[in-house]
Amino acid sequence: MGVMYRPPNSGQDQGHKMHHKIESACQKGKVTVIMGDFNMQVDWVNNAASGPKEREFIECLQEGVLEQLVMEPTREQAILDLVLCNEPDLIKDLKVREHFGGSDHNVVEFNLQFERKKVESDVKVLQLNKGNYRGMREELMKIDWEQSLVGKTVEQQWQEFLGVIEDTVQRFIPKKRKVIRGEIRQPWLTKEVGECIKAKEKAYNVAKSSGKSEDWEGYKNKPRITKREIRKERINYEGRLASNIRNDSKSFFKYIKNKREAKVDIGPLQNDAGNLVMGDQEIAEELNKYFASVFTVENMSNMPTIQESQGAESNMVAITKEKVLEKLRGLKIGKSLL
Repeated sequence: MGVMYRPPNSGQDQGHKMHHKIESACQKGKVTVIMGDFNMQVDWVNNAASGPKEREFIECLQEGVLEQLVMEPTREQAILDLVLCNEPDLIKDLKVREHFGGSDHNVVEFNLQFERKKVESDVKVLQLNKGNYRGMREELMKIDWEQSLVGKTVEQQWQEFLGVIEDTVQRFIPKKRKVIRGEIRQPWLTKEVGECIKAKEKAYNVAKSSGKSEDWEGYKNKPRITKREIRKERINYEGRLASNIRNDSKSFFKYIKNKREAKVDIGPLQNDAGNLVMGDQEIAEELNKYFASVFTVENMSNMPTIQESQGAESNMVAITKEKVLEKLRGLKIGKSLL
């Protein structure tokens, strides 16, 4: 499945590149679906080309055994947005709908029917709300950490500690199969926005069926009103998230994370020997080595002499339950620092 766009004033070279891509996709011996705005002036009902570029395009589709399935205008009176498939029976309920946002092109909607293999998921997640945390604490208190960690390197100590924690978690927190949820609903998609979208679709269908100028005039403002309502609700939702970040920072950063288009990982890195380092532990060691190299090396043989303080001494340090609670209440849960 692929999406293509051919600019209106494309030259012959761009046309040949597009034909090559289509031919390559069709040679793989699999079901092929290609859709997009091809900007081709073709009479698709009679398969008649209006020029040499269109004729070459039709020949390319015939060689790839691709059938063009859109038979209604998608921009004014022209069929520019196409759906190509070498198994046309798999394309169901193809409809040319209202304009997309502020675009002068119509939405082309269809269902792709295919057999989905049922695969049982083995992924399990922890049920943290059902964990036996009292049992975990009692189990961890039985461990002599000093005895189990003595004589080991930092990495060995970490692996020992991590192994114990993971084993305890496995024994005291139950698991369940991960539920794969369906379509993700936009959080700002309110009832009012949904009604605007439905009204826009209804007005388009009425105008398309009747062909009357007054119906098209009634539809004209619907996309603009819907776009304005969506923008307003999105701004309101983002404003509520931002204003409540002190009390609910998780929702704010979850929304920001979902808006990111790309997730960039660290690495690979190049070590001193010029080799690429790709493993997580090796990358961490290279970063640690670099950070340690910029530290200031203190001259331990020439330490300053500390003079005894001549001020008043205080032998009384009072730590009360009330003072500790006061400090805890002042912690900012959304930040790592006070």
